[in-house]
Amino acid sequence: MDRKIIAAYLALKAIRSNKELGETYALPLGEKRDLAIAEIMMLPSSVIGPKGMETITRRLANKTNQKANKDVWKDFCGKISLGTVADFYAGKINALLTLRRVEILDYFSKYSGVSKENLIKSKISSSLVMRPLLIDMVEAMEYLTGRQLTADCGQPLQYLDEEATFGDIADYFSTTGSVKINRIRTKIFQPKEKSLEDELNIFRAYVLAVYAGIIGQPVNDALLELKVRECYPQDFGGPENWDLAVAWTEDEAGVLVYHLLNDDPKRNFIGEITRNSTVADLVNIFCREKKKALEKKRA
Repeated sequence: MDRKIIAAYLALKAIRSNKELGETYALPLGEKRDLAIAEIMMLPSSVIGPKGMETITRRLANKTNQKANKDVWKDFCGKISLGTVADFYAGKINALLTLRRVEILDYFSKYSGVSKENLIKSKISSSLVMRPLLIDMVEAMEYLTGRQLTADCGQPLQYLDEEATFGDIADYFSTTGSVKINRIRTKIFQPKEKSLEDELNIFRAYVLAVYAGIIGQPVNDALLELKVRECYPQDFGGPENWDLAVAWTEDEAGVLVYHLLNDDPKRNFIGEITRNSTVADLVNIFCREKKKALEKKRA
């Protein structure tokens, strides 16, 4: 379905649902129609509201290859722009939202009524959360993040029962990813050609785990916010060795990024890692270069 059609549809719904927008953008939109739609697409979907977004996305799902999920809009409406919704249902992106581990655990806790402290280390096979409720929570995360976890069978999460905790599930769907869950999925499911997005998700979790091990930090949301130039190999030197930690990670990951780190006057190049660059920025560089290599390989 064409994005312009979806965007126009969302804009119309937003104007009719929100009194303030209705006063700002009089219907019909007239000569500045495209500009008005572009401006409305920058607004959060909360201008339409949870109930409205549930109905709209269900209708869009019926006309596209994308899914709908009624459980997410009450909690995440304000974090997803209308433009993102348009991109998602036009097939331009496969995820509506990037979530931190704590946000996912907050959602699990609110949805299940179980405290985060009890959820984090408890196996999903425990009696803390009834299985139908767990599946609902996981399907909501699949819809938001574009990452598949459920198996296509009558017991979609049974393959994780012996090893996975609720904390592992939150990791898997979060910005950090989960090496543990990726390992379980690789072991259980028959090998098949992974999508580019699947390979990058697995690589992101792997490179973050490698880097965290080198600098002696746990893999969590706080790790992503650390300054790269303040991190260095565990028990080896100090901040002046920050680039050594990157070089060692490069060796393990098999992706070259070291030449992108610092300024190089000889080739008129401005280094990509500044004093304010975070670990999240570094991982994004690794993933960008990995994507180039994968695309070249697939070409």
